[in-house]
Amino acid sequence: MPKEQKDKKKKKYKLQVMDVITIVFTAAILGIMGYVLYDHIAENSSDPGNSSKATVSNSTPAPTKEPTLTDVGNIYGNITNDANVVINDGREYFISVDDNGDKHIYVTVDNVTTDLIKTEASCLNVITDYVTHADVATTEPYFVFYINGDGKICYFYDYPGSDGAVSESLRTENIFLDGSYKVIDVSGEYVYHLNSDGVVAKTSIISKTTETLSSERKYKSFVLYFGTIYAEAEDGNIYRMNSVIESADASSTASAVPTATATATATATASPAPKEILTVSGPFDSYALDEDWIYVINGESILRYSAESTDAKDTLCNIKAESINAYSNALFYYADGHLYTATAEGLLMGEFTDLGEISSTKSINVSSNAVYVVNEKGKLCKSTYDKDAKAYSAFKEMN
Repeated sequence: MPKEQKDKKKKKYKLQVMDVITIVFTAAILGIMGYVLYDHIAENSSDPGNSSKATVSNSTPAPTKEPTLTDVGNIYGNITNDANVVINDGREYFISVDDNGDKHIYVTVDNVTTDLIKTEASCLNVITDYVTHADVATTEPYFVFYINGDGKICYFYDYPGSDGAVSESLRTENIFLDGSYKVIDVSGEYVYHLNSDGVVAKTSIISKTTETLSSERKYKSFVLYFGTIYAEAEDGNIYRMNSVIESADASSTASAVPTATATATATATASPAPKEILTVSGPFDSYALDEDWIYVINGESILRYSAESTDAKDTLCNIKAESINAYSNALFYYADGHLYTATAEGLLMGEFTDLGEISSTKSINVSSNAVYVVNEKGKLCKSTYDKDAKAYSAFKEMN
C-alpha cells in the first residue's frame, strides 16, 4: 500500500467511560418523554368528553327554569261558603253590589278600593300569573277567576303597576270554559270545577285540556284540600277522591302469554275498590275544611270529622247554627241572628265570642285577620281582628 494512502486512513475512536454514561442517560430521558406523550394521546382518544369543546360546554350555565302556576285560588273554607273574598299579595279582591244592586268585583290595596269589573260573579279565585307575562320582569299580573251569571267559568287580568289605560283594557270578561258550572276551585295549573250535571273535573289553565275526576255519583259542592277532593253528593254525604287520575295497572295492559295447561275452574272476580270514599255521613247544612278536620252543622249540633277517616267525629256543641267556616283552628258560625267565633277546644268547654248581630246568614268568608258577611243589601261587610285589643271590630261595608 502506498504511503500517502496509509496517512489518509481514519483512526478508530475508543469510547471513554463518561461517553457511555452520557449515552445511557440521554436514552433514558428520551424514553420517559416518549412514554408520557403516548399515554397522553391514548387518554384523549379513549375519552371523547375530555376535549376543549367539552370543557367549554361544561361551563355553560343551566337553562332557566320554566315559570309555573303555583298559587292556591282561595281559602278552603271560603270555597264552600260562596267564595266572595280572597287576598293575594295583600290585594283584597271581593264581590259586592253597588248602590243600584248590581254585582261587581272590587280590589282594595292600601285602603284604596277600585271597581274592576261589573258582572254577576260568584266563586272568586285569584292566582298570580307567573306565565303569561314572564318575560316582563316589572309586571305583577293576576288571574281573577269566577263564575258569571250565565254559569260560565270566566277570568280577567288584573295588571297592577301599569298605566290606567292598559289596566282597564285587560279587565274584560274572558270565557275560560263555556257551559253551566256551580263551583270552581283554582290551584296551581288547574281550575277544578263542578258542573250542573254534578260532575267534578279539572282543566289545565295552560293546555285547556280537561280530565273528569268523579264517576260514581253526582255532587252539588266540593273543595280541593291538599290534593284530595272533598265533595258533597246528592245523597247528603261527603266523599273524598284523588285529584290526580291514577294510571292504568301495568298488568292490565301487558300482552297475554299462553300457559302450559289451561284450566276450566272459574275464579271469582274481586269488585274494584271505590274511588270515591265515604267520609262524612249526612245530612248536614254547611261544611268547611281546616287543619285536617271537616267541620259540619246539621241543624242541631256543630261536629268535627277527621278528613282521613270514615265517620270519625266529635260533637263540639249542641247548637242550631245555620252556616260555618274555619281557618287556622278558628271557627266562625251564625246562630240566633249573631255571628260567633271559637276554637274547637273552646266549644267543647262552652267558650265562644259574640261578634255581633248580623242581618245575613249567607257566605261567612274569612282571611288571616278578618271575617266577612253579606248584609241585607247584598254588600260585603268586614270585621277586622285587632291583635292588641284581642277583639274584632264592628262590621263595615267594603264599598
